[in-house]
Amino acid sequence: MVQTAKSFATYPTLIEVDPFVPGKEQKGLHNRWHPDIPAYVTVKPGEIFKIQCVEWTGGQIRNNDCMSFSKLSFGSLST
Repeated sequence: MVQTAKSFATYPTLIEVDPFVPGKEQKGLHNRWHPDIPAYVTVKPGEIFKIQCVEWTGGQIRNNDCMSFSKLSFGSLST
């Protein structure tokens, strides 16, 4: 099955991210897998769905013109 933007829009988004709210305050978000963290959602084998993710810096990189390479290269990797 070939996916197109139109057909992909029909699949449910199971986890949504609000970039303006800290990850700690959003349901279903965590920064690593651990067996003590319960599943937020479950899916059936073969089910097609969408999830949204926070980018790898945890929100340190923003969509603005003030970001320079020096700021990017020294971002905190501890989150």
